[in-house]
Amino acid sequence: MIEECSDSVKKWVELLVVSENELYVDDYIKDALEDLNLENSNIDVLGQYYNIFASMSSVASRMRLATEKVLTEKFLDEEIKRLEEEE
Repeated sequence: MIEECSDSVKKWVELLVVSENELYVDDYIKDALEDLNLENSNIDVLGQYYNIFASMSSVASRMRLATEKVLTEKFLDEEIKRLEEEE
C-alpha cells in the first residue's frame, strides 16, 4: 500500500518533469484514485491510504521548507559575495 501511494506521487512528479504540455493536478488525481480503486475500498483501507498520504504530505512539506531555507541561504551568500566584490 505504501508503495502504491509513493508510486502515484512519483508518477506525477515524473510527468511534470518530462511533459511539454500543461498538466492539471486535479485530472491526475482523479485518474490516480481510479487506479488505486479507492471507491471500492472499505473504511479501514481508506483510512490506511489517508494516513499514508497525510504522512507523505507532511514530510514533503517539511522537505520543501528545508530546501527553501538552504536555497535562500545560498542566494544570500552569493549576493553578499557579489556586493563585497563590487566594493
